[in-house]
Amino acid sequence: MSQQPYGQPGQPGQPGQPGGYPQGGYQQPGPPPGQPGYGGYPGPGAPYVGSTGGRPSGNPLTTPAGLAPILQILAYVVAALGVIGGFFAFAVDGEPGSFKFLTFAATAVAGLGFGGVLLALSVLLKKT
Repeated sequence: MSQQPYGQPGQPGQPGQPGGYPQGGYQQPGPPPGQPGYGGYPGPGAPYVGSTGGRPSGNPLTTPAGLAPILQILAYVVAALGVIGGFFAFAVDGEPGSFKFLTFAATAVAGLGFGGVLLALSVLLKKT
């Protein structure tokens, strides 16, 4: 029994092509349009159905329960920025101390107030 290099058994090589493989390489045909492709994913040209199988979509803003944690984080950020901004009021040169304290108090109260409103909204949305 003789072995043919690069060929399949029983297929003689052609001139210029060792072993009977076609010139140009092997190309696997894709699945027909609308048929599942590799791994069950849609094949090329298949329309997107959009079904997630009961799982929520990736956008947290579509449901109140998904929006609540975002509002809670934003509430803490706004409150912290208000207090930090108030401390920066003390760094202003050329102003009297009473003005610096008044600016600190106004900034801190505004930041904590807006942060509190956002936190209350997040609690209301969690209960929904």
